[in-house]
Amino acid sequence: MTLCTQWVNIQARLLDNKFDYHTIAIDPNNRIWLGSSNGLYIYENRQLNGFAKTANLQVSSLCFVGQTLLIGTQQGAIYLLPPGERIPQKLVQCGHPISDIEWKPNHPLLIATKGEGYYTIDPYQIKHWSTRNGLHDDFIYQVDFDSMKKIWSASDQCLQIQDKNSFQFLDSKDGIPDLIVTSFQIKDNDIYFITQSIHICKRSINKKNTSNSFTTPPIQPSLNHILALDKSLYISSDSGLLKYSLIGQKMGQTFRKQSLQKSIVDLEGNHLIAGKKILELLPGEQVQWITESLHQPIRNVHSILALPDQLWLTPDRGLLNIHLKNGTEEFTQINPAESKIDITDIQFKSQNEFYIATSGAGCFIYNTQNKIFSKVPLNATHSGNTILALSADSNGLWMATLNGIWYRQNLTDTFISLENQWNHKKIIANDLLLRKTKQTIIASHGTGLIALGQSGLYDFGIPLGISARDFYHLEEDSKRRIWTNARNQGIYCIDGQKVYHFTEEEGLSDNEIVSFTILNNQYVVCVSQKGIDLIHLNNHFITSYPAEEMSLDFEPEYQSISQSGHEVYIGTSKGILCFGIPSYKKIIIPEVYISLLKVMNKNQAIKEQQFDHDQNYFSFTVSNRSNHQNHVLYRYRLLGLSDIWSVTSNHEIIFPRLEPGDYQLEISNSIDRNFHNAQVCQYSFSIKPPYWQSIWFIIFVFLCFASLITLYIRFRERNLNKIQLLEKEK
Repeated sequence: MTLCTQWVNIQARLLDNKFDYHTIAIDPNNRIWLGSSNGLYIYENRQLNGFAKTANLQVSSLCFVGQTLLIGTQQGAIYLLPPGERIPQKLVQCGHPISDIEWKPNHPLLIATKGEGYYTIDPYQIKHWSTRNGLHDDFIYQVDFDSMKKIWSASDQCLQIQDKNSFQFLDSKDGIPDLIVTSFQIKDNDIYFITQSIHICKRSINKKNTSNSFTTPPIQPSLNHILALDKSLYISSDSGLLKYSLIGQKMGQTFRKQSLQKSIVDLEGNHLIAGKKILELLPGEQVQWITESLHQPIRNVHSILALPDQLWLTPDRGLLNIHLKNGTEEFTQINPAESKIDITDIQFKSQNEFYIATSGAGCFIYNTQNKIFSKVPLNATHSGNTILALSADSNGLWMATLNGIWYRQNLTDTFISLENQWNHKKIIANDLLLRKTKQTIIASHGTGLIALGQSGLYDFGIPLGISARDFYHLEEDSKRRIWTNARNQGIYCIDGQKVYHFTEEEGLSDNEIVSFTILNNQYVVCVSQKGIDLIHLNNHFITSYPAEEMSLDFEPEYQSISQSGHEVYIGTSKGILCFGIPSYKKIIIPEVYISLLKVMNKNQAIKEQQFDHDQNYFSFTVSNRSNHQNHVLYRYRLLGLSDIWSVTSNHEIIFPRLEPGDYQLEISNSIDRNFHNAQVCQYSFSIKPPYWQSIWFIIFVFLCFASLITLYIRFRERNLNKIQLLEKEK
């Protein structure tokens, strides 16, 4: 079996190929920050932007403490960049290069150096740890905490473990093949690390437990970084990206044969790799392929059933069982190839038995223990050997065939024609749903949704306002809502008498949903040729994974889908696509925020809210928290200027020549034009009027004018008095 070994199937999206990147970090807004020998960069809104004031810095480490970025350099300096600022502030100058900075909530800040040990910093004290007070070596490559708040450090001498003021060491006595450990990662109760002598190792953080330890043979020179995820180890090396299982087995060929320095995952579970003139984004453990069995390629997977740690699937005319943990498999040929009879459906019957439907040989029960197929006996009058779909409960079995719908309530019963029982014309059904309320719903071809009630069969969709007539599949979620996909009309959710309809206008990648399933009662996973969509069950928000963004070139089979745990297995013409939601992945609702404010083309702190009258040209750069959502729309209005919403796909919103006054900018974003459940980001500011429009200036001018008039009147009165005196003297 080949699981995610064909790197060509998991293509990367190139973000940049101009600079040499040494380190990479993700901020709380899911933006990508990069350190290079040419300074600091940020990748946001599909653009790479540099910080001009950092061009002379050789950035070696990045770490976020909340929203504040700490920058470590090869020159030994540490800088601080507050949120919204563009110019880093120098904090301290060390005597040796900064190799690593680490911080976790409720933990001290760790700063490692190449030559003077490391520092621990908390609100109360700063401590310097070196060979003078317990370390074996001062040349530190990396530091981190384990779950018990012990500090681990990789050095030229060994792995060092600090527990308060005492030290332990993992060295040659513990089977470490090379004392120079260059990178490590702690996962659960284990530590994975790489050595300068090109070994990959695993040890328990409890030194006494050696049961799951491993050390690989030498691999290739210059291993630079190790990343341990849910199911895989990713090794960045001078020769590309290597992938190993968590038990030390190599998985596939080297990807991207270039010098890579580091790889991380962002909040969405995307895998980012950075190195010499390369920055790329991979789907990582979200998307994997099973493309080969031990003996032949896997193609045309018409039906699939996922169980914990194993898959049952139908590549062409056989039944293949794959054990995912150890890679073993069994293949059973049900019908000879020349019969051209395919398996159309697999349904779970009991712990060791499956129902198997075929396209011409009827229905079978397969026992997984004795590997025996037993044919389900059909009535002599039942000519429906071509079975389109099965639905089963503890004892009953329903079959949708080309000769209508047949069912039996118990194992000993004979099959009954549903249509003959209720004097109804034959129904061509694509799926059957046996509801928890004992109601049966039929997804038919050409006659819409049909329900079986106490008085017989009736149209279930028309009274609810559902006009579609061709339906593929039915499922019921934990809240007893019915989900069904219609041909070229998206997917419906029926909640009692309420109907929710999801199409491309609501954010789906395509109206033709080929297959769907409900995952962990959290999401409806919809598959189309244009990608994969997640509908959140709690708020109906849609998260899209377009095929072009995930570099997926696949043709999914109709309703060839099954889920187990946190993963969905999708049957396609090219094999099995495994779409997973890793434990570290957060479903990002692309909330909008203002990432940059320019006033009169000059960067301005976003917290600034009052501006002079001649600061009236505003440019807002808006962003969202997703690194893979491409088609995001923004809706905005500026209260005080207009109450009308404007919609744009641009990340820059400009307001030129604003008049003095009070304003409130409101922005929301969505992947559809309806802006369902869109959250609003607000920013209030005011532009002060010029001094000649201020009330005090107006009062002052009025007083001056009044004074002038008064003076004029007095002057005129004096002149008149003088004239009168002169006339009297005459």
